[in-house]
Amino acid sequence: MVNPNGNNGLRRASATLEFLPDLTGKTIVITGANSGLGYECTRVFAGAGAYVVMGCRSAQRADEAIRRIHAEIPKAEIEFMELDLASLASIRAFADQALKRLRRINILCNNAADNAFRPKISRTQDGFEAHFGINHLGHFALTGLLFDKIRASTPARIVTVTARGRDESAPGINFDDLQCTQHYSTMRAYINSKLANLLFTYELDRRLHTYGIDIKAVSCTPGPTQTNLLKRQPLWVKLFFRPFSQSTINGALSEIYAAVGEDIDGGDYIGRGGNTLMMRFHRLRKLKPSTHACDPEVSKRLWTISEEMTGVRFLD
Repeated sequence: MVNPNGNNGLRRASATLEFLPDLTGKTIVITGANSGLGYECTRVFAGAGAYVVMGCRSAQRADEAIRRIHAEIPKAEIEFMELDLASLASIRAFADQALKRLRRINILCNNAADNAFRPKISRTQDGFEAHFGINHLGHFALTGLLFDKIRASTPARIVTVTARGRDESAPGINFDDLQCTQHYSTMRAYINSKLANLLFTYELDRRLHTYGIDIKAVSCTPGPTQTNLLKRQPLWVKLFFRPFSQSTINGALSEIYAAVGEDIDGGDYIGRGGNTLMMRFHRLRKLKPSTHACDPEVSKRLWTISEEMTGVRFLD
């Protein structure tokens, strides 16, 4: 469960990756793995000996990422499988392929995110509001469809990336307008999806404990990072945030530690301390979520609705 005081190992973590274990024999699935945080995680895990499956929309961008990694780590074992989290059909096809081809899944990193901040509402192929549909529902469905393979690979972990500050600023999930049919606000839609990521992790952790399954559900937040999201912003935004943003590898450290750190417990929320703008200057720690993010009744309701919307059920 949540343990904000268990930070000894985290305080020792740094960009030197001294905490990284030998991952030989481990299979890791990462969504959105061809760029940004996902790319850094793929590179680091493959360098430590893991077999990494990159779930990405673009075969071309995935191939380019694999070539870059192989130039640095010739023996890296990496495989691309097409995955579009904006399509339940694509998610099911990816899961079917993964279940047939992979002997195990030791770690699932729900890393990909829709960070487009669209001024007008956009929907997934299944009609879901894009931020909620990709960031939460897509990963909920993927986790459920891969769950039996993950369970057969225990001890295992399921890591979901959220955003520090988004759970704190969110007024709570608006169950009456999850699809933004009544009102659409770009930032509200994004915040809603990131809050859903945390609620999903905590409900998953509770269910895993109830059934006594040796899988750790963990959430993490990178903090302000120089990813494609920042590159797409107007010049004034780039100039304002640049002094506060960190390198991509430093941003990926929270996800890497959540996935392989030895002192991680189920329900942990890994990130850097301090307020959102100053996070890059702080060390990794186990964060305490907002009240909204760990409300058991809200997370149970979100889980049930997610099952109904995706048609994916597990840990009932």
